Amino acid sequence: MLIIRLLGGQAVLDGATGRIRTGSSRTLALLGVLIARTGRPQDRAVIAGQFWPESGDGQALTNLRRKLHDLRGILGEDDSLEITPGQLCWHDRGRHDIDLGTFLRESAAAEGAHNEVVVTHGSSALERYGGPLLPGLDDEWLDPLRNELE
Repeated sequence: MLIIRLLGGQAVLDGATGRIRTGSSRTLALLGVLIARTGRPQDRAVIAGQFWPESGDGQALTNLRRKLHDLRGILGEDDSLEITPGQLCWHDRGRHDIDLGTFLRESAAAEGAHNEVVVTHGSSALERYGGPLLPGLDDEWLDPLRNELE
């Protein structure tokens, strides 16, 4: 199991040993975007263009492939990350402790609930919200995600 922290900090830890398995901030940003959109395939070319807008399409896709390689190194043998030639998708398999994933699930449960259930799920969501998504990154593509979470 991995412990993945993307709200208020950026870290990936091995749950058994506590060892840090963190890559670059750009690699963690990629992980964060995919987790924020769990279960919804994301177009590789769109992500590459958002992450590296100053690069040409070919170079941006090459940069994305490098970050995917780094991400595979962090995740190890894990089928939570689905990679196809055109898309990327994160699947919550329930194997990892992910602050963002828990926050999103609990927030969604609170939105459709009544009375004490709202309090239970809402409180749980707020406990997991450690701060802004991927602090330290000032990329414009993050603004809509951060606004959605807030």
